[in-house]
Amino acid sequence: MKKYFLFFILICNSYLIFAQFSDDFSDGDFSNNPSWIGDITRFEIDSQETLHSLIDTVNGESYLVTECKVTSDAVWEFDVFLDFDPSSSNYAKVYLMSDKEDLTSDLNGFFVKIGGQSGSVDEVSLYSQWSNVETEIIDGVDGTSASNPNLRIKVTRDIDGNWELFVGTPTTSLISQGSFLLVHSNEVSEYFGVVCKYTTTRSDKFYFDNFSISGTWDTTSPEEINLYDVVINELFVDPTPSIGLPEYEYIELYNRTDSDIILTDFVLTIGTTEKIFPISEIKADSFVVLVKNDVIDSFPSNISKIGFSSISLTNAAADVVLTDKNGRIIHSISYTDSWYNDDNKKDGGWSI
Repeated sequence: MKKYFLFFILICNSYLIFAQFSDDFSDGDFSNNPSWIGDITRFEIDSQETLHSLIDTVNGESYLVTECKVTSDAVWEFDVFLDFDPSSSNYAKVYLMSDKEDLTSDLNGFFVKIGGQSGSVDEVSLYSQWSNVETEIIDGVDGTSASNPNLRIKVTRDIDGNWELFVGTPTTSLISQGSFLLVHSNEVSEYFGVVCKYTTTRSDKFYFDNFSISGTWDTTSPEEINLYDVVINELFVDPTPSIGLPEYEYIELYNRTDSDIILTDFVLTIGTTEKIFPISEIKADSFVVLVKNDVIDSFPSNISKIGFSSISLTNAAADVVLTDKNGRIIHSISYTDSWYNDDNKKDGGWSI
């Protein structure tokens, strides 16, 4: 008998919805109960009642997703079998949370990666993804998925934001691969799903089964952020020569309110370049500095920082706009080097 069930409980006082579903594909179908969508021509339910990838004539990626809004107080469990030794060109991802249907596009979410390394160190690890930036948050034990991995995987996340990753096999106990605390992340999930990354010779060797997901999500509307609640407070556009400050460009924001503000999915536009905020926040009546990821440790540890793939500011002049995730402008400026009011400071090393 097919093991599938789905139910919701609305807890009125906390605005949490509890949901649970499972799919073991024993009905021989992935189009109903639940409905999986995506690259449906690239998958089948095989004779073993397992979700199985089909052969592809080109190197590429294939994905399937099903609707799932679970974000917190959650348990995700599933089986994965890769009938090959994974590599940097052949591996699987299982997205626990995604705000986009297309799992091969830029998205916000969390996924388990099985393989993906070179040599014999392939592991099972947990990642966050923000736009196209993937960050490993739990580094699994090396070698766990190095050779034809046939694994049972479990991920938990409690109400306080504590994540834990467990790995075993269908016949052995689950072993913790590590834990990680991530709070105030304000995640949104719409989909759960799988991604197969392959060369042609491995394209039909991915198997998934026994999905089971339970947990809650918050339906409370976030507090509206108003114009000038967060302002662009300081810019360091010409860091050379250094005069006491780290020799890297930055932008400082200031929260003018008495409440913490979630910045996740806000957009910073510098000229015509858009930068999407990762999982982040700015504390009440406080400052945060926006810098490049690879230089974030060059700034003092006692200040709040948010890292981006790049921060590039033109020395002479530029427009800088901060918008919320709904596209509303919160603050904008059009700076020029005349703001220094000092010809010596225009040569570099001073913020404005």
